Amino acid sequence: MKTNSSLSTTPYTLSNMAKRILIIEDDKIMARTLRAELSNEGLEVELAFDGEAGYQMILEQKPDLILLDLLLPRLFGFELLERLRKHKDRSLAALPVVVITNYPEDEYYRKAEALGVKDFVVKSQTSLAEVVALAKKYL
Repeated sequence: MKTNSSLSTTPYTLSNMAKRILIIEDDKIMARTLRAELSNEGLEVELAFDGEAGYQMILEQKPDLILLDLLLPRLFGFELLERLRKHKDRSLAALPVVVITNYPEDEYYRKAEALGVKDFVVKSQTSLAEVVALAKKYL
């Protein structure tokens, strides 16, 4: 039997599907720049510009990773995270979250740690390349 070598014989599985990241960030320039960087790495990226919209997108899309700002309109980042961690769907409650913020206060760090975030990134002290590396690490 003759085969067409241009057709892939690799099965379409979860391991070779694009990983999905949800960025919840009200700074649209920052969010879009980060989306471009992550997309260049072959990742599927969605954006939400306020906490309430972000929470709804989490419920609807079940991303593989969430990059979460803390100071957000409509629903503060910690409120979103608390709601998520208490969700009855344990797969949602356990989603990995990386906090990205401009607030390096110890109080915020301790609270994020208590809520099980994977990492805590201070935007002004972290390059885009470092954020991309962290995202890939937690996928």
